[in-house]
Amino acid sequence: MPARLQVTFTKRKFGLMKKAYELSVLCDCEIALIIFNSSNKLFQYASTDMDKVLLKYTEYNEPHESRTNSDIVEQLTVSSWRADRALDAKPARPDKFLSGRGQQPTKGIYQPKSRAQARGQEEDWGAKA
Repeated sequence: MPARLQVTFTKRKFGLMKKAYELSVLCDCEIALIIFNSSNKLFQYASTDMDKVLLKYTEYNEPHESRTNSDIVEQLTVSSWRADRALDAKPARPDKFLSGRGQQPTKGIYQPKSRAQARGQEEDWGAKA
């Protein structure tokens, strides 16, 4: 495995194990995570005992959620397509152009009247000089 790929794998493996730990603690659930890298090396995490969780898994006969990479890719594609369609269907909102604080609309580049008023000049911009 190239060094760059090894670094990415190690970071993501740690992140996945951390998420598995957080899920087990925050949601009070049992987790068994099994990873084989491209060199066929085994990495595992279990919130309790791996053998007990795997035994429970093999003896489980009820319908359950099961996903593969292709299922996830399909779901992401559909979600992306729906998001694109929703963006195309929405009319532009005036508040879309609000400033970073969301308080006032951003101002145009050329606004002579408001700038003159800010300097204290009360001229009639419609009248010719």
